[in-house]
Amino acid sequence: MNGINKTKIGFNYFQDFDHYQESDAQQWIPILKDLNANWLVLNVPTDRTISDAFIKAMRNAGIELILHFKFSLKELPNIDDFRSIIKNYATWGIRYVAMFDRPNLRSQWDKIEWQQPNLAQRFADIFANLAQPAMDAGITPILAPMQPGGDFWDTAFLDNVLIELKNDHGAQWLQSIGIGAYAWFNDHPVAWGAGGQSSFPATKPYFTPTGSQDNKGFHIYDWYNTILTSHVETGLPIFLLGVGDESGLISAERHQQTLADVLETLAIDQTDIITRMPDNVLSVNFWLLSATESDPNYSQAWFNLAGQPLRSPELLQTIYVKEQDLVNNNVLEDGYENEGFHIETTPRNSQSTTTADLAEEKRMHGYTPQLDRSNLGQKDKADNKVEAGVGKPVIMENYVLLPAYDWGVSDWHLDVIKPYVKKYKPTIGFSVKEARAAKNVLVIGVASDFPNQNLSELYAAGCKVTQMRGDAEKIAEALAKA
Repeated sequence: MNGINKTKIGFNYFQDFDHYQESDAQQWIPILKDLNANWLVLNVPTDRTISDAFIKAMRNAGIELILHFKFSLKELPNIDDFRSIIKNYATWGIRYVAMFDRPNLRSQWDKIEWQQPNLAQRFADIFANLAQPAMDAGITPILAPMQPGGDFWDTAFLDNVLIELKNDHGAQWLQSIGIGAYAWFNDHPVAWGAGGQSSFPATKPYFTPTGSQDNKGFHIYDWYNTILTSHVETGLPIFLLGVGDESGLISAERHQQTLADVLETLAIDQTDIITRMPDNVLSVNFWLLSATESDPNYSQAWFNLAGQPLRSPELLQTIYVKEQDLVNNNVLEDGYENEGFHIETTPRNSQSTTTADLAEEKRMHGYTPQLDRSNLGQKDKADNKVEAGVGKPVIMENYVLLPAYDWGVSDWHLDVIKPYVKKYKPTIGFSVKEARAAKNVLVIGVASDFPNQNLSELYAAGCKVTQMRGDAEKIAEALAKA
């Protein structure tokens, strides 16, 4: 798919709270999978949980969820209520929560509070108070995305907040959070501000001299990284929670072209150090997946309420799975050689389905994953055989690689592999390094499920890798037939 690094792609979901039923998940999962979306940002209520069925369906489909609690700074939440809510979410597999929204805007604060000194310090205290229960539950808290520029310039506000958090809680605590950001286009080309402060040293908060550029564009992460590395040598993970045209003032043609240019920055073979996206930018969540026609954000939606595309076919095709690939029993997606993934999917009734019918079949039913049985459950005739060109001994026949999260191991991962475990008695683990010693490796999950491990090591070690992702029941069914 044009060499795009698909592990970062995501979307921001509806901004209302009316689309969190299991049926909603089933409607949008096929579309998200078509778009290779691995992330979804959910604007969630601050006083209650959304449907666990919706969350579990998305998680079972391999989609990582970021819950965005847009707490009001004018009326702070009850800490005990939030602790109870966050524990439930952790139990359901949530790993990331963003808290508050654009705290560098005057409109977010009570008038008197805004006018008091040490605003960044006061916000740091507020954020830390809610971040701790999330950490205690094994969830990574994400610092609120700022409004680029803003009434209190966002880079200065971010810098001050991080200073306060580090002073009050220590560097180790600081390394446990993520950073949210809005990469609004602001009618600039995608390359605007690329390279950050080092490329435009004359730019200061509230002052962009003629001929210079600032952080108010897609490359906001470059400006933030300069700040992050000044506090944490290795930096912090950045989540782009909104990428697009929030204002709705950019012409449709300009918006389309800019979105297409963003996808170019996600190219796996991008070698330009200035425009290449840093590894610590974990997710690029496009604004906005969908909205109702009465929603003021409707003009920025990619799909209407019925799931029909509002963006151009050319743009969507850039990240869609290509239909001509879907007729093959074995699909090796572009770029996944580098990730060590071997994806094998077969559309239902593929032998009797024409290429023209595949898109509708795909949307209505999804895919039934099938394993290449020749790679699994068979004894190698020569134990400890050295793989050609690799030079490593095979000390295991089959290895099942599962993701492990901060909060523990997902029950559904364990459930789906039961038939395969009973039949072949493979080694089960969570280490890529350990899995390298196996002849056949079954990976349950996607690259974002293994954030601290390099899955390309499996490919380099000569392992035969089969990746399975998507609906848990379909995976279990396929494994039972292996």
